[in-house]
Amino acid sequence: MGVGNYKFDVEFYSCRLLFNYISVKFYLKGVPGITIMNLSDNNRCFGCGKENPLGLKISFTLDREKKAIKGEFTPGPEHQGYQGITHGGIIATLLDEAMGRLFFELGTYAVTAWMEVRFTAPLAIGQKVFVSAKVTKERKKFFEAVAEVIDSNGSTIANASGKLMMV
Repeated sequence: MGVGNYKFDVEFYSCRLLFNYISVKFYLKGVPGITIMNLSDNNRCFGCGKENPLGLKISFTLDREKKAIKGEFTPGPEHQGYQGITHGGIIATLLDEAMGRLFFELGTYAVTAWMEVRFTAPLAIGQKVFVSAKVTKERKKFFEAVAEVIDSNGSTIANASGKLMMV
């Protein structure tokens, strides 16, 4: 596996679950200056954390059998790009969060390595949307998923495909 000019291996180091606080450590061999990285969920995630006052606070429902997740979100004025329109970065965050949260709920710690987004329609401020993601491929250390944001009429606002790296 590699990033830029560096080649590295990811080795699982440790995992702890204690009172909704999840801590994951992994070791990146061969990357100068990086030895141990902690990943933890303290309910302050920008996408789904209920304790983050500036976050999106998306609630998801997992379908474990289908390896899929669904949630809903209504953008407010604070999510605006152009007047009355949700910023594209917020929409991309919805898609990324759905894919990442899917693997988290399935018990795999993964981070987005690559994501491609296609915007197909503007999302009006105050318009409720539904975000979903599903697993498309599972490998030893990498996973692939697709995600979609649709409005209440079933029209696609944006969709994404992504590769996530297990940590």
